Amino acid sequence: SDVCSSDLLNIRADVTILGSGGPTVSAGAARASAIDSIIAMSSSYGDNVSGAVISISGVIFAHGKNPNPGGNGTNKGGCLRFDTQVFGKITLTNVTVTDCIAPDGSGGGIAFISSGNAPPNSAGHTPVVTLKNITVSQSESDYATDNQPLAEGGGMFLGNTVSVALDGSTFSQNLAYAPIATKPNSSPPVEVGADGGAISIQAQTGISPNYGSTVISNSTFDSNNVRITTAVSNVYGSKRQDGGAIEALGVFVVTTSTFTNNS
Repeated sequence: SDVCSSDLLNIRADVTILGSGGPTVSAGAARASAIDSIIAMSSSYGDNVSGAVISISGVIFAHGKNPNPGGNGTNKGGCLRFDTQVFGKITLTNVTVTDCIAPDGSGGGIAFISSGNAPPNSAGHTPVVTLKNITVSQSESDYATDNQPLAEGGGMFLGNTVSVALDGSTFSQNLAYAPIATKPNSSPPVEVGADGGAISIQAQTGISPNYGSTVISNSTFDSNNVRITTAVSNVYGSKRQDGGAIEALGVFVVTTSTFTNNS
């Protein structure tokens, strides 16, 4: 197991990472004691490359914790964070992401965010993200301050304009969790939510070239959950608790997949 002292890799160009399926790359002995996330690629960091091609296979990522506060574009992704404004295409194959947390953001395991429109192909919606035989487990998205009142995507967060093809993959025991209540009742009411225990899909239409599409096939979703505490329910003006497995704010396609014990 390799333990890193900060973001292990801040990607700024094309990169290929090939593992044997055995090595574990982590940011600590457990997510509670982790010091950072593991891979970051974000225009919020001043990365101004465009169209980078990323391929990662045969690696286990574990025990990552995103330290950035809500209200900041870098607060998403407990272990892995990629910005579609920066990369062109990304492929993850035989990758495991486990025991990661975004304590004040979305995408407990992985976040694909968008700081702008991803570059579409001539058809307008060919997936720029390909996920094949990945496992995302025991990861968590929380909201911890009033900067981030929504916990979205315990396992994975897909931001606007992110096009994704997910195949042969497993999401299990992930959690989107709203644990605290610090804001008094307000007018108009502030909505708090815990959405998408496994995956949160943001505004994909699959039609406009400015948006992505999500196609999920041959995958398993088991024992993923969303949860809001009673304290949160009593303090905030309104709440939502949607999608034990998947929260989707637009059209997406699921074929030949299994959903069990999600709530």
